[in-house]
This record gives sequence, structure tokens and C-alpha cells, in this order.
Amino acid sequence: MATTLDRSTHGYLVTFTITPGPLLPITEITARVTGPGSNDPLFVDWKKHFPLKVGKPLDTTLYEKAKDDLYNIATRHGYFESKMIMSRISIDLTKYYATVTIVFETGPRVRFGKTTFTKSLFHEKFLRKFLRYHAGELYDADKLDLTQQGFVDSSYFAQVVIDPKENKIRDNAIPIKIKIIPRKSREYEFGLGYGTDTGMRGTAGITWRNIGGDGHRLQLLTRASQYNSSALIKYIIPGIDPAHDSITSSFGASNINQSTGNANNAKLAIAYARAHGNWDSALSLAYLNEQYNLSTLPTTSTELVYPTLFITYYDVDKKSQPDKGISVEAQFTGALKAILSETNFTQVTTTIKTLYTIQPTKTRLLFRTGLGRTDIANLVNLPLSLQLFAGGTDSVRGYSYNSIGPGRNLVTASFEIQQRVYGDFYAAIFADAGVVGNQNLFQHVNVGVGPGIVWLSSIGQMELGIANAITQPNTPWTIEFSMGGVL
Repeated sequence: MATTLDRSTHGYLVTFTITPGPLLPITEITARVTGPGSNDPLFVDWKKHFPLKVGKPLDTTLYEKAKDDLYNIATRHGYFESKMIMSRISIDLTKYYATVTIVFETGPRVRFGKTTFTKSLFHEKFLRKFLRYHAGELYDADKLDLTQQGFVDSSYFAQVVIDPKENKIRDNAIPIKIKIIPRKSREYEFGLGYGTDTGMRGTAGITWRNIGGDGHRLQLLTRASQYNSSALIKYIIPGIDPAHDSITSSFGASNINQSTGNANNAKLAIAYARAHGNWDSALSLAYLNEQYNLSTLPTTSTELVYPTLFITYYDVDKKSQPDKGISVEAQFTGALKAILSETNFTQVTTTIKTLYTIQPTKTRLLFRTGLGRTDIANLVNLPLSLQLFAGGTDSVRGYSYNSIGPGRNLVTASFEIQQRVYGDFYAAIFADAGVVGNQNLFQHVNVGVGPGIVWLSSIGQMELGIANAITQPNTPWTIEFSMGGVL
């Protein structure tokens, strides 16, 4: 280091010139975990991936992080009596090297003890179904995190606080106290709005969240619009794992009015649904009684008993305003005359949606495709509510809702570019295409294009656009509005 002193009319100026020497290398590392938890996989992994290496420069930030990681592992795996036996950096400036020593004693690992809940209207037997651990198992904070996530993801609780009582450990067992703050026992739903596909619409509903203390739910919901209306009653029973599965019995009636047909129906169904990670699935059995007509054909009545398997996959980089992601939906259904039905049919449909954002320019690329196939001897015998159609805001924009079809085969595709212009507002341009038919499917492809304005709000994407069916001459532009998740 060199120092200079300069005098000026304003005073003195001191200048220090520092020439750094070579980085201090590490010549020896002792990183050891002792005690009953020395073979715990997390401690073994800590030693295997110790951030400092012999021959590499000393980095005190990595040294402190290595110690912090030990304490974090001990806390999350229940080594509450753990302690640092030795942590030392020795530096020899004469020989110019450093040695690092960390010796950590784990102490015993506790086990889960008794779990208690604050008083609520839920039966304790029901609440215990959410637990991801059992008394006597080795303590693992990850299991507490999964337990809390299950409580939060359900629709029953406004807040759940899980408190391991470290100061009350007895006989190597830690008691767990869970504070439950339920949501209101009744939830009301009211809504008025306008949709491109529905016209003016209104919604009214009520949900009872906890019937009998075991988490049974009853839902009543009515929807009315210019074109389609429905009423639905659902009784939902939590499954063995109430955070992820349920059994639903439902009865509903609906009225369908669209350019390609009209229908009135009643439907009784029972369904088992399960969620697992990014996957959701539902298996249902339904009885359908429907009076319908397709276009100008006379009204037909039919009864069907049919199972349906519905599978979805959903993956995004973040829940709120994702930058990239994919969703896949697939549905398999069918009926047999031999089993209380008036016709034989099988049907498969799938929808794939993707989102990718080019970060430097904040350009969002959205792609959607849909495929469907129905096998049936006479398409007229399939109820309107089960027919394949395209057209509308979520299908082929520029065409009215379900105006393309029906047919045995369905193919749709959509590509949209959204460019950020200010804050959460984007300018968009899109092109949609779709066909529904029996033979010569791509002889006439229905295409709709247009621009739009997009707002990425806290409750989802809101998009207002105009679209024109360019393959259908003399078709006026239509206003298209949609709201909800982009995937």
C-alpha cells in the first residue's frame, strides 16, 4: 500500500493506493458431523457438497453459509439439542495459507409427539386426515409444511398455524399444536355480467362448508344467460385424504339455445376426484335425460348412462401472472346400449395450451389446440350437450359460440402474440382456426383473426378484442371479451 499527501488551496488530499496480493488458499479442511445424526442423509449431503475446497481461495461468506446450513438442517430434522463444537479459520500469513475447521454435534433426533387442535366446529377425526405424519415418526419439518399446505389448499380454513412446542419436549417427543381459523360456514355467490358467448348473464349460489363437522359441503348454483341457463345441486364428501380427493353427488338441469341447436336436459352424476401435484383427475358416472334438436331436425329425446374420465396437467413457473407454462386436458367418455342407454358411442377430446414469454422484449406467445373424435353410428342420436362444436371466445374467435359443427371430428388451433406496451397492459394480435366435420375435414377451414388489448390483473388475464371470420364472406367484426387464467 502506498500513501501520498497533496496540499491545495482547499486543504490536504490523502491518496491510498492498494495493490491486492494473491488470494489466500486453503490447505486443510476439517468438516465433521458427530453424534446420533451423523448418518442423516441431509448431513451426509452437506459434507459431500461442502462449498470450500482445498487449493481454492478462502471465502468467509461460504464458510458462514456452511455453518448456517448445519443449523437449518438440525432445526428441520428435529436435532434441537445440536451444537457447534468447533468452528475456526486459522490463517498463517508467513506461509500464506488458511485452514478451516467445523465440528458439529447433532444430539438426539426427536420424534413427533401428540398433536392437538384449537377448538372448532370440525371433528378432530376429520382434521387428523390432513396430517402428513404420525406420532412416533422421526421429526421432519417438511411433513409439517405439507400438512399446512393441505389445510390451506382446502376450502375450509382461512388460516392454519402449526406450532412445534420445542420447550415441551418430553421423552424425546415434541408435541404439535395446530391453530385452526375456519372460513365462514356459508359462502354466497352473486354475479352479473356480459360475455361474448353468453350475452347478458347472472349467477347466484350458496355453499355450506361444514355439514355435520366432517367437512361435507352442499352447493346450490344457478346461472342464467341469454343463450344458456342451468341449475345445479352438489353434495361433496371429503375423501380419505380431504386435501386431495373428494366424492361428489350432483343433480342439474340446463337449457341450451345456440345457432346449431337447442336442448333441455336433466343430469344425475356421482364423481370421484383426486389432485396430485400438477395432475388432477376425475372419474364419474352420469345419467342424462335430454330433449334436443340439431339445427332444423325434429326434437329427439334420449337417455344415456355413461362414465367419463377427465385428466388435467398444469404447470407454470409462478401462480400469479406466469411467464411460461403448459396445461393439458383430456376427456374420455362413452355409452353402451347394453347398459341402460339408447345408443352406443365413444368420445375422446383433448386441449393443450402453452405460454412462453420472451423476457428482453416482454413478448408473450400463446398457443392453443384442441382435438376431438366421436365414434357413433348415427350422429343425430348423440345429445346436443355431448356433440363436438367450435366457435366462440375460447375456440375460434370471429364465429359465434358453437356455430361450427356438429361433427365426428374436431380440430382447432390458436396463436396469439401479446406485446407489453405499459405496465401490465399488452397489445395483442391473434389468429384462430377450426374445423368440425365427418369427411374431407380440411376442405374448408374456418379462420378468425383480429387485434386486442390485454390487462394482466391480479385475478387473471382480461382481454378485449375484435375478430373477423375471414373465411366466411360478408361477416361483420365481432367483439370478443374473456377473463380468467391464460392456461
